[in-house]
Amino acid sequence: MFPEGNDRLILIGVVVGVHGVRGDVKLRSFTSVPADIASYGSLMDSAGVFSVEILSLKAIGELFVATLRGVRDRDGAESLRGIELFVPRSRFPETDEDDWYYADLIGIDVVGIDGKSFGTVTAVDDHGAGAFLEVTCSDGSIDFLSFSRRFVPHVDISAGRLIVTPPDDFMLE
Repeated sequence: MFPEGNDRLILIGVVVGVHGVRGDVKLRSFTSVPADIASYGSLMDSAGVFSVEILSLKAIGELFVATLRGVRDRDGAESLRGIELFVPRSRFPETDEDDWYYADLIGIDVVGIDGKSFGTVTAVDDHGAGAFLEVTCSDGSIDFLSFSRRFVPHVDISAGRLIVTPPDDFMLE
């Protein structure tokens, strides 16, 4: 069932291919412990059009082979190729006051220490060398800011804002 209200959907995996002829799929997990993708219960697409449940999961390299409830043949599995898998934010464990999920940063305001508004966080990218915030300002321009204490000394999730000290070449003016 598609969540109602402000319970945002969080991307936790994607079906990347099929495995065999019995309907198994190959999937990539984005959870911090990859096998935990099976512990979130029913997974859904971004529009809430369908949901699927993982019945079994087996690691193969960086991917998993998964058996999904209701998917019984290769054609059914093939129809899911490329489908991103989401769960409502409410299914994630609560965090301590000074902790947060990257997903919690999406949509919050980016404000300088002088009170100047720079825009809104629209994405968080982390490819292993450190996270970057994608910031979109009111004119639609986009810039990136290293998500480090040097440039983001204060995160206030409850107030919906990041306090930043951007570098001189930060383009959002």
